[in-house]
Amino acid sequence: MGREMARRLRAAALAGASVLAALTTLLPLPATASAAPSAVAVGGEDLYLIAMVGPGTAGYRGPLSTADYRAGLMIRQQAVLTALDATAESRWTTALSGMSVRLDPARAQAAAGLPGVQLVQPDRVHQVAAAPRSPATGAPPSDTGRGGRGTVVGFVDTGIDAANPAFVGSTRLGPAPERFRGGCPQLWGALTCTDKVVGARYFVKAFGSQNLRAGASVSAHDDQGHGTMVASLAVGNQTTVAAAQKPASSRFSGIAPDARAAVYKACWEAPDPDQDGCASADVVAAIDQAVADRVDVLNLAIRGSGTRDVVALALLGAAESDIAVVAAAGNEAGRIGYQDPWVTAVGAATTGYPRGELRLGDGTRLRGLLTTGGTDGPRRVVAASSLAAAGASADEARICAPGSLDAGRAADRIVVCERGAVARLTKAETVRLAGGAAMVLVNGRGDELAADRPALPTLSVSAAKGRALRERLAQGAARGTIIAVASSAPARATRWSATGSRRAAAVKPDLLAPGLGVLAATSSATGRGRWDVLSGTSAAAAQVAGAAARVRARHPEWSQAAVRSALVGTAVPTAGDATLRQGAGVLDVDAAVAPGLVHDVAPGRYRRVLETGSGEVNQSALIVTGLRGSGSYRRTLTNVRANARYWSVRAHGFTGHRVSVRPVAVKVGAGAHAHYTITVSRLPGRAPATDDGWIVWRDARDNRVRVPVVIAR
Repeated sequence: MGREMARRLRAAALAGASVLAALTTLLPLPATASAAPSAVAVGGEDLYLIAMVGPGTAGYRGPLSTADYRAGLMIRQQAVLTALDATAESRWTTALSGMSVRLDPARAQAAAGLPGVQLVQPDRVHQVAAAPRSPATGAPPSDTGRGGRGTVVGFVDTGIDAANPAFVGSTRLGPAPERFRGGCPQLWGALTCTDKVVGARYFVKAFGSQNLRAGASVSAHDDQGHGTMVASLAVGNQTTVAAAQKPASSRFSGIAPDARAAVYKACWEAPDPDQDGCASADVVAAIDQAVADRVDVLNLAIRGSGTRDVVALALLGAAESDIAVVAAAGNEAGRIGYQDPWVTAVGAATTGYPRGELRLGDGTRLRGLLTTGGTDGPRRVVAASSLAAAGASADEARICAPGSLDAGRAADRIVVCERGAVARLTKAETVRLAGGAAMVLVNGRGDELAADRPALPTLSVSAAKGRALRERLAQGAARGTIIAVASSAPARATRWSATGSRRAAAVKPDLLAPGLGVLAATSSATGRGRWDVLSGTSAAAAQVAGAAARVRARHPEWSQAAVRSALVGTAVPTAGDATLRQGAGVLDVDAAVAPGLVHDVAPGRYRRVLETGSGEVNQSALIVTGLRGSGSYRRTLTNVRANARYWSVRAHGFTGHRVSVRPVAVKVGAGAHAHYTITVSRLPGRAPATDDGWIVWRDARDNRVRVPVVIAR
């Protein structure tokens, strides 16, 4: 940075400081401001996000009115803008105090050192947390009956198709929620707010409307389908799936079908699909608006950065406003995108999907994942490589490339196609156009089974089973039937669901939910009809967001932290997954509504930990790092039942440490609290790098509240 620029910035900063001095008695900087970390990441972008020290209006607990406090925030922000000789593109005062500003790298670096600035980062584009390597199997979400009445779930995503039957108004929704302040000021087409979709806004300033693909709707309408699918899984109505499109069930229901939706579109399509995504500044603006609108639950199906960035600080403001924050953990088997204790990060589980078998006449049975039903009787089973059409090679036919199959020989057959080069749906369409009755899709080694929503019955099998089938077909003609079978497969975290870090401050993911091929409503703009399937941690997070709405509807007096604890403490552990793969286990909606005990967190506690860098949060999980000898950790339980209960506790699963809890039993009155202490000490010998297990509280009726514990060297 040149001397002249440095001189001008210092002079401007001093001028801004004089303004701040006048505010000191009215609006002092937090006492910990000097200790709050400042950072800058510069990399050529010209749009930067600046977060100021201290909370937005949502987290303020002082004597000033909201209007006066907001005015003070604006003056502080203006002092920084004056020092930088810059103009803000967007300013935020609710979820956090911050702004987006176009700066050159030198001024961005200088901004990080200005008084009152906590964090400076370049704007980034995040992708939605859907469509990993193996997207879909077609199972509907659990039939939830009813739930969520009186609550509003906010979705920061790609928008919504409000005309889908999953979002039609209903008398079951009840009166409009009094807490919600949002609406639909930005109309799209002939659609406005409905009884079901009570809020709809879009945020495109940072992404840039000039960067959208041709024909994209600059509105809250969903062009991609992802936002509609996510919203339907959380709060979609009970409805009937169109007969021509039902993959596994003719009935559909979101987890909280009586809840309402508020949509904050911040994710867009670019001409190049690789550039699709959600700009950080737009995401922060959407969160800030959702907090101002006072949604009850906020869902982000967007890949997080894995760091405490400006998005994370905005989500802190949402939690401080008593909004239950749910986010997708991410679809890459690496660091989870949301590490902070105020966000419920959700991983994906392989549970709830249909299985099927190909049964050959000689008794051979090949099991895999099945969508769109089976065959109504035995059919000739043939390898696609033997059905090449005129002008097509055997290799093209083997992968069922478009136009590669001879219709005369494929008609009424079960055609065996191999995965690769061509999209799975395209392979199925190729078989259908050639007159085939069904398809067996043979996956490659290491591929996770997938079955999308094909145009005809499709059984997806592993590479080993595909090899066995090819060997059988090489021996002579075979006939077989594809049928659905009951699945006894245990729930497990998917291989691609992001994994927590043993060096993090919190156990992540918090829990899992079904994330492999879940039936969902979609936008008509996609051209795929009204129904589709969704895979990824975005599908899983949507179901947890719906569960949070059901808990809030049943217990409107509970804090967001109590809701989060109810979801985590009642989850069901998987068999064989480490805690940093599964968190507390798989979502159990019915148990979460009546947990018995919760770990609550006092308002402002998260921020005190953030600003001081020390202290424990009363979470429903514990992660211990750098243990020397032994350590003790305090937690507090709250009885949310209407009567007193006795609870006993047991620690189990640890191999290299002794974990004990005192007291070993408590009696907790209705609404009362009980304190307990977890003591961790190393056993003789070399402890594993990561040792994990459970603390389980149990009452006389076998209700259980689990606390996952991770101990890392």
